[in-house]
Amino acid sequence: MEKTLAQFGSIFRHKEKDYIFLAQTDEILYAALILDEGQTRQLQNISDRVETRGSFRKESAVYSFVILTTSDFQNRAAHFAKTDNSEHQTFKLELIGFLNKGDLLRVKNEIVSKNSTLPLKLIELVKQLNII
Repeated sequence: MEKTLAQFGSIFRHKEKDYIFLAQTDEILYAALILDEGQTRQLQNISDRVETRGSFRKESAVYSFVILTTSDFQNRAAHFAKTDNSEHQTFKLELIGFLNKGDLLRVKNEIVSKNSTLPLKLIELVKQLNII
């Protein structure tokens, strides 16, 4: 697969959905889907219900997300459930923005958290990043 010029935190659009570029290997492009506000509310509600029942919320990538503060994406969740989805592996990225520093840090921290269930290669690649 051809390497892209995108960097961690670049926002791109594919098939009318917004994504955050996380990392890339020769075979895989890792990206987080940015949910719309309605989907974000649903995810938060489900996550809150699971958490109040005492379930192990972080044992599933389904509950791995960050609520964004970057303008144009405010109050929308960056969702990490399918970061290595092959759907966005073979196209040119249409870059449309970049995360603010606070969101960059929250996204990185969510990916590398000790309870992360995300792909190990993604965790390794993101752990190495210095965000200044």
